[in-house]
Amino acid sequence: MNNRGFFNRMYTCGILIGAVWLSVSVGYLHSWSIRTRINLTIDGHPFAELRKAAADSPSPQRASGLHVKMHAFQNGKYIGFIDGAGSFVVASEGDLGLPSDVRATALFVWSEALSGVSTAGLLLAWVIRRMRNRVEPLALV
Repeated sequence: MNNRGFFNRMYTCGILIGAVWLSVSVGYLHSWSIRTRINLTIDGHPFAELRKAAADSPSPQRASGLHVKMHAFQNGKYIGFIDGAGSFVVASEGDLGLPSDVRATALFVWSEALSGVSTAGLLLAWVIRRMRNRVEPLALV
């Protein structure tokens, strides 16, 4: 087996996987809709229907001071709501349900840093390897 082709494929796969995971991490941290979908998936409701909350809709969670941005429904049944930060709060829970969101945010902050550093390291190693194995052009003398 050709070692050069093997290493090029390994570098390419590593760079692509790192870039995709970096994109997901950045998307989670900076996009409300991606954060909402990932939080719903973590809580076991990946295909929940989201409906915009009316300003005057009565909600027991309004008393807790949270801003209800959207209501979540699964198979027509109300399962909870999404707050302004994209956190999913289950309707049956008495607490705010924020620890899972805090854990997910911490995970994605660390993974953004690690995937960024590892992708940059792989890219740098690939460039150095390509430069070292480069064939110099013939001089026209």
